[in-house]
Amino acid sequence: IGSETRAANDVYALASAAAPATTPYLWLAEGTDDPWLDVNREMARVLKTRGLRYEYHERPGTHDWTFWDWAITAWLADPHVPGR
Repeated sequence: IGSETRAANDVYALASAAAPATTPYLWLAEGTDDPWLDVNREMARVLKTRGLRYEYHERPGTHDWTFWDWAITAWLADPHVPGR
């Protein structure tokens, strides 16, 4: 479904083919009222199954700048992010 570009950049296919040793660390945050909540939970499951390095955070919020402002601030302050 969708364009050729979308098919070539399918995040599930990319995650399924990714090599754990060379894939960058991923930091995911999701609001519990976000319409994409189930999709992002599934992505976290795929990352875990593949053994990829990631963090997944859920907290109250939705798909808006109030949530994203929190997420950006939290990511910048997270001492567990590699390379800090």
